[in-house]
Amino acid sequence: MSRVKNCLAIILTIIISLSSIGCGKTKELTLGELQGNTYSNSYFGISMNIPEGWEIQSDEFVKEMMEIGKETLAGDDEAKKAALNLAEQNVLSFFMTLKYPNDGTQPINPNVVCNAEKLSVLSNVKNETEYLESTKKQLENVVEIPYEFNKDIYTENLGGQDFYVLESTINIGEYSITQKYYTKIINKYAFNILVLYTEDEGKEEINQMLQSVKFE
Repeated sequence: MSRVKNCLAIILTIIISLSSIGCGKTKELTLGELQGNTYSNSYFGISMNIPEGWEIQSDEFVKEMMEIGKETLAGDDEAKKAALNLAEQNVLSFFMTLKYPNDGTQPINPNVVCNAEKLSVLSNVKNETEYLESTKKQLENVVEIPYEFNKDIYTENLGGQDFYVLESTINIGEYSITQKYYTKIINKYAFNILVLYTEDEGKEEINQMLQSVKFE
């Protein structure tokens, strides 16, 4: 069980720390705000409801997990550490929420991470599909976790807008875990909703959260 917990902790870290690599009135870029269980961000024009009873993690916890993630992925490779630090500078972390308290008592802890990555003018990424294909390559080549990609990238409508979805399955012991990246390019950022759940744990609440997404 300890090995399973360690693997799941790495998965949790990865979805925080490893993202793949206008006209009219100017909007201020912010990290958004949480009122009650509703998260909103006026810059991206989006809002969504956090599942009832789920815990929003502190900035300190997210930063700690990011540091652990970088150490796990880079090890003693200084070049890889530098690349991860550079990538981190382009990522805005909005929130992370867990179904259960972060006390290690649950072997599976469904979670949702919301962030956005600035698309560099030097990047070859031109659309959501290319962004998620880059993410997939990183997961396959960098992360030592048994990801299975059984579906092509597809679209799913959230709040009247098409998000592109990269879906994977992670089989660890008796557990089959689903991880999905929902991505939409908005104002030169890749806006991401990253979800992790099993058929028995968290799926219904996460689906309700995704159905609550609204655009201004």
